[in-house]
Amino acid sequence: MDSAGHARRRRPISLVLTWVLLVPLLFFVVKGSFSFDHRGQNNAGWHGYGRLMDTGEDSAYFAVQQALIYLTLIAVMRESALRLFLKLRSYPILMALPIWAVASALWSQSPARTIVFSSFIVISSIFALYLLERYPGEELIRLLLFVGVVALLLSYALVGLMPSAGIDYTSDAGWGWQGLFSAKNQCGIVAIYLGLTPLFLSGLSRTYRAAAYAYMAAALILVIMSQSRTAWLVLASSLVFLAILELYRRFRRLERLLLWVAVVAFVAMTAWIALSYAPLLAVSLGKSATLSGRTEIWDAILPVLWKRPALGWGYRAFFIGLKGESGALALSTGFLSLGNAENAVLQVWLEVGVIGVLLMAASLLSACRNGAYCMRRNPSRYLKWCVTIVFLNALTVIDGDKFMFANTIEWLLYVIAYVSLQDQARGLRAEQTRGGIA
Repeated sequence: MDSAGHARRRRPISLVLTWVLLVPLLFFVVKGSFSFDHRGQNNAGWHGYGRLMDTGEDSAYFAVQQALIYLTLIAVMRESALRLFLKLRSYPILMALPIWAVASALWSQSPARTIVFSSFIVISSIFALYLLERYPGEELIRLLLFVGVVALLLSYALVGLMPSAGIDYTSDAGWGWQGLFSAKNQCGIVAIYLGLTPLFLSGLSRTYRAAAYAYMAAALILVIMSQSRTAWLVLASSLVFLAILELYRRFRRLERLLLWVAVVAFVAMTAWIALSYAPLLAVSLGKSATLSGRTEIWDAILPVLWKRPALGWGYRAFFIGLKGESGALALSTGFLSLGNAENAVLQVWLEVGVIGVLLMAASLLSACRNGAYCMRRNPSRYLKWCVTIVFLNALTVIDGDKFMFANTIEWLLYVIAYVSLQDQARGLRAEQTRGGIA
């Protein structure tokens, strides 16, 4: 497409709504916590001891910040919120886990906290449907590209002009860029989510294509300079996955089957190597044999899981400082500022039990099934992006990130990808059925 054709596309940046939603979207991008809000805590001493009695999310400042963000979303969606909420019933597998999170307030060790954060999950799920309607197809990717450009520019500005916020000094093992984010791991992983967006846009003029390459290079540098080994591995996995997607589209049916057999075998072998030689691999990546203490945390968590195996301790109600079981866990591990399980499966299990883990698995399997079905039928670039988002969320099972966490862009994008793939798969199956009848 030439420049004139490109100009005829509606650009999200030209819409007033885009600028209204910019701050809420940035709030989700940084996972609800901007680095400049924690400059006084950006040191190893505070990281180890300063958060003993405060989870951060319970502070008055953070509560006001969240209230303003979600009130903005509700105000923007006021005319369609109820209709979109009812529409979520069309995706029962997707919404089973959020509904279970809301229900966990009945047995939560902090019911008020569970009600608040599970409400955020429901609102952000509705917001995902709202974005799908207002920014159809590639317009949504362009919106995310715009948000990504702003996030990267602000991140580089903080690294250069306000290093007390832009650089992570909480680890004795070294420093890493965190930019606008409150942790370098978050910076690296979200930079991958946003940095890949130009790959799924069509009809870019030469000027926009050059700008897109520059943007992706800036995102790559941010991932590297974050010094997050997790982000590096996620980036490598993503690039391999994108290569497989391209091969999958070109292969015939039998070749596709052989490709998937090879992929499954590779994943199984990689998992076996990772489990068998984890300490050696960690050291080779510049980490400790305990993966910066993660293995010690996991060992300490395992006995706690069986105290409430089916139901858990309530959504976002396990890690509440030195209160209840989280206090005992923090003291037993020596990680006095422990705020999460450093593993998505363990985090979900602690909060909403093994039932929640099964619901998470069902959701991911359903998304993968719909994605694979769509990929067999010459998918659009937008659907390829959706499949990639599902892949990145599936990686949370092993990369130490979190699944269905409030105030995160990951959950928002997962809902968008899940809904888009299911709608497309339903349409394709309906066409196939009508064709068979004819």
